[in-house]
Amino acid sequence: MTSPIQTNNTDMRITNPTERYTWAAYFILIILSSLIGDTLILIATIKYKAIKLHKVIVTIMQHMAVCDILTAIAAIFGPVSMIADREVLGKVPCYLSTYIVYLTFPTSFLLISAITTTKMWLVKYPLHCAAWSTRRSHVICLACWLFAATVDVAMVIVDKDNITFSYKGYKCDYHFSAEIWKWLRPVLTIFTSLLPNIVAVIATFLLLVEARKVAKRGKGTLRWQGMTTVILTAVFYCLSIVPFSVYLIGGPFVTQEPTGWFHLQFYRSAWSILILSVVSNFYIYLLTVTSFREFILQKFSKATLGISVKRFDSEDSVYKFDLPKARVFQMGE
Repeated sequence: MTSPIQTNNTDMRITNPTERYTWAAYFILIILSSLIGDTLILIATIKYKAIKLHKVIVTIMQHMAVCDILTAIAAIFGPVSMIADREVLGKVPCYLSTYIVYLTFPTSFLLISAITTTKMWLVKYPLHCAAWSTRRSHVICLACWLFAATVDVAMVIVDKDNITFSYKGYKCDYHFSAEIWKWLRPVLTIFTSLLPNIVAVIATFLLLVEARKVAKRGKGTLRWQGMTTVILTAVFYCLSIVPFSVYLIGGPFVTQEPTGWFHLQFYRSAWSILILSVVSNFYIYLLTVTSFREFILQKFSKATLGISVKRFDSEDSVYKFDLPKARVFQMGE
């Protein structure tokens, strides 16, 4: 397959090598952190059941981790192109990465609205929600994926080949050139990004209200760990989408040159903030979920200990010694 046609706006290139390599290093750090962190989330929740929260919440977390991994894989070509200062993709990877990104980000925002709404219902109606199954949560997540896919479907129907490599973000992107996008693009953005954010904000507020009521009544034990996790996740996602949503909605109405501040500098800044959402969950869970933090520390301790044992075994016998088993057990707890 031939490479996609590059845009004519070569003046969008970052001519300063130091600036270009800095941007590339930033994105590589985010992408690698996401691939490692979100993979650990999936392993911890599927194999070890290491996140001790409600099963519906954990299932949504798993779908969010899959979203972030797919986004990170699709985004890896950006920093590679920055380092090479040219397009390095073939046509198939270019198209796939573009359609993946326009699927996973809306899905993530819908999942955020789902997790905050679910947590609010769990606090408000704990007895009723006790019967909720993992299967039901997978159905909710599937609905989020399918609704988010309307963006990709619209792109294919309007003009599936309106994808080129752009120096604006050093990545392949859909250019929304058809006249219909002047109204369809803001509509899709509102329904797949802004409205989910509004729902997440409202659900988070109602969650805090219900938590206050439960705490006042003093009935039962309010699980602040799960609440803190959901609230921080929602807040970070909602804040990260704001700049890019402004660009998507306002872009068709800003008539300045493609190299103008809004279409170039603001776009790059908005994208660099949005991409942070793919790595934030790992650190939020590490901070707020005790069982997950203990799991990571345990695995890290075992890995570090294994390296130390191999290193000492390779030395002369005078350096060898028996590791205290009691201390090893305590480290893994």
